[in-house]
Amino acid sequence: MYRCVVVVSGAATGRELVFGVNTAEVGPAPVGVNVLNPVGQPVPSSVEPKPDGATGKFTPVQDGPHTVDVTYAGAPVPGSPFKVQAMPAPTTSDASKVKAYGSGLTTGTASKPADFTIDTRMAGPGGLGLTIDGPTESKIECFDKGGGLFDVRYWPTEPGEYTTNILFDEQPIPHSPFRAQVNPAKMVDVSGVKVYGNGVEPTGTTAVPTSHYHISVLSVCMCVYGVNCGHTCKLRTSSVHKSPTF
Repeated sequence: MYRCVVVVSGAATGRELVFGVNTAEVGPAPVGVNVLNPVGQPVPSSVEPKPDGATGKFTPVQDGPHTVDVTYAGAPVPGSPFKVQAMPAPTTSDASKVKAYGSGLTTGTASKPADFTIDTRMAGPGGLGLTIDGPTESKIECFDKGGGLFDVRYWPTEPGEYTTNILFDEQPIPHSPFRAQVNPAKMVDVSGVKVYGNGVEPTGTTAVPTSHYHISVLSVCMCVYGVNCGHTCKLRTSSVHKSPTF
């Protein structure tokens, strides 16, 4: 089922709250945001379009529950309206209150950017530390969105496992280190490969001096993201002789 995903966390009074609306699975359409404070009065808000959806922003000016109504193509998204509790900004650091989320923490594709977000808004004052270890060194970009929210992008150049370590005030945040499996930019579809012949059958005779089998390769293409590469794949059949083992 295709769906629109909204990520809204708690808010610190007097600090801008930035949240994401992911519409990548449902396609482009107008996103609307309407915010009410604890007494039902409207709170100024804004929406910034992004390639995979939109970013909503508002700043609570009083403590208490705020109502965030999010619409997609004029209709409420699943879970809307959202309840967001605004609390006084913390005065001491607490790494356990830091949140990190995004696809770049779990998966990726070589030579393609991998993105994730770090939310320190409820963690109090403290420094943010970030390292990403993998088969090769990756370029890392960090964008300060304000109020303790950071967007991170890194560029894995080789497939393999990439480990992201996130520290806040010298302490690891929950679930850190994160491990992402980065796949090759080009994947091989081997679903059309078939192996047959006496040499691979479950029954047969050992009196034959050699085993003879065929490998038939049917429509095996190098395609990116499973999209047809546009090349014509040829049918190839090869025969291999193998001496039996007694």
